[in-house]
Amino acid sequence: MKRRFSFILLFPALLLCHQSLPAYSKSDFDKIVEFSTSLKNLEQSAFLEDGKLLLLNGTIANLQFLDKKRDSFKIMVEMVAGEWIGLDEVRSYHCFVLFAGEEFFNVFPSRKPKKPSAEMIFLNDRILLLAQSSAATEEMREQGIWLLEGLHVRHLQ
Repeated sequence: MKRRFSFILLFPALLLCHQSLPAYSKSDFDKIVEFSTSLKNLEQSAFLEDGKLLLLNGTIANLQFLDKKRDSFKIMVEMVAGEWIGLDEVRSYHCFVLFAGEEFFNVFPSRKPKKPSAEMIFLNDRILLLAQSSAATEEMREQGIWLLEGLHVRHLQ
C-alpha cells in the first residue's frame, strides 16, 4: 500500500517533467547527426563540411592508453568494421577515436577486473559511438588516417 501511495504522488511530477522536455523531430536529428555514414563510406561523407556528429559502430581492434590518470584520462581506440567480398575476401575499414576526460576512466579500465561492470569496454568488444571531427581530423585524413573525437560510447550486444 505504501509503494502504491508513493507512486500516486510521484506520477504528477513525472507528467510535469515529461511535458517540459523539448520535442525533437527526425529532421532535427538529421541536422546535427550523420546517420548514413559508416566506417566503409567515411571517406565520402560530408560530415566534416557540415560539422555533423557521426554515429558509428564497429569492433575495438586496439586500445592505446595515452594518460591513465582519472582527471586527465585519454585513450586512443582503433575501431574496425569489415565486409565479405564474394566468398573468399574480407575488406576492412578502420578509424581512430580519441576519448578524453574523466567520464571515460571507468569505461575503459587499464586492466580487466574479475567482475567487470556492464558499462566497461575492452579489446574486441563491439561498440556504438558518437563522434565529431577534431582539429587533427583534416590533417590526419590527408595521410589516410581518420582521427575522430569520441563523445559517447556503449556496447553493442
